Amino acid sequence: TGYAGLAHLAQFDIDAIKLDGTMISRLEQDRRNRAVVRAIIRLADILGLDVIAEGVENRSQLEILRRADCPLVQGYGLARPMPPETLASWLKQNSPFSIPIPYQDAVPEKRSKHR
Repeated sequence: TGYAGLAHLAQFDIDAIKLDGTMISRLEQDRRNRAVVRAIIRLADILGLDVIAEGVENRSQLEILRRADCPLVQGYGLARPMPPETLASWLKQNSPFSIPIPYQDAVPEKRSKHR
């Protein structure tokens, strides 16, 4: 969390990078910020790391991240926090995927740590 330099990507045993909500909030109006976010997503892909974009608040931000091939997003623009017993029915009604995914397949397998 907080400040992180590129050197940390090689220094620490990590398997994911989280894009801060402040970066996501500037996607629509800041061309340079979009370029940085796209570059981070590409670099993470090359290094075999997941990327999670936090603070996705609207459809425009989501579309920008989809075009940049961001694999994971979270934020109130998708859904508010909810209890697990509500999640299954919400997913059935609000599938973000192009084809419905059976509930038992909705939880991805844990990726192995990358070194």
